[in-house]
Amino acid sequence: VTRAIDYIHSNLSARLRIDELAENQFVSRTYLTDKFRKETGISLGKYIDDQLMFEAQRRLYRTDASIGTISRELGFSDQFYFARRFKQLCGLSPLQYRKKSRQT
Repeated sequence: VTRAIDYIHSNLSARLRIDELAENQFVSRTYLTDKFRKETGISLGKYIDDQLMFEAQRRLYRTDASIGTISRELGFSDQFYFARRFKQLCGLSPLQYRKKSRQT
């Protein structure tokens, strides 16, 4: 699981797939997802999503890069899909998050 986490952090992208991760670890998808949940308490997909949104939050706070640029850099093919996912997981749109985080 530690190697899988390292791989996720080194290859963090919305395009990262669990099948690719399992193949990199030389295990089946089922084995990896089951072991990951048992050791961490969360699903592998949720972990990847959480890491993507954490990185998006970091970039929105620390850089002046446009939302479109951040979206592309994180592997989203569409900035509107990125904004929708961000709002689903973080509760605010990327622009709202940027404004609010810089005020505090």
